[in-house]
Amino acid sequence: MSLLPNLAIVALGGAIGSCMRYGLGLVETFSTTKGLSTFIVNVLGCFIIGVMYSLFAKWQIGDQWRLLIFIGVLGGFTTFSTYSLDAVTMMRGGEWAKALAYVGATNIGGFVATAIGIWTTNLIIKSV
Repeated sequence: MSLLPNLAIVALGGAIGSCMRYGLGLVETFSTTKGLSTFIVNVLGCFIIGVMYSLFAKWQIGDQWRLLIFIGVLGGFTTFSTYSLDAVTMMRGGEWAKALAYVGATNIGGFVATAIGIWTTNLIIKSV
């Protein structure tokens, strides 16, 4: 299948996933727990990607559906689910060291990148 129809499929799924994320984000409107909606989105997204991974493997579901669900819907909903699936797939393939390195590097790298982004932007804003 060509690039343009694939992009349309991913865009449609991404719009659906983003709206789902926004809807679940409203949970914090009714809760005093900071981060609750993000936690729910990440854990729910991981559960859904696990279910879909198994279903797709069993029933040989087509590539367009993979694009729609995995990259589109779940990508718009949470990329954490893809990250988790990648790590679990590495472990299932016996690549435990690679999986642990991936998880460690992703988490530490994410925290460090966020801190550097905040620090750099604050420096720039102060100097302007």
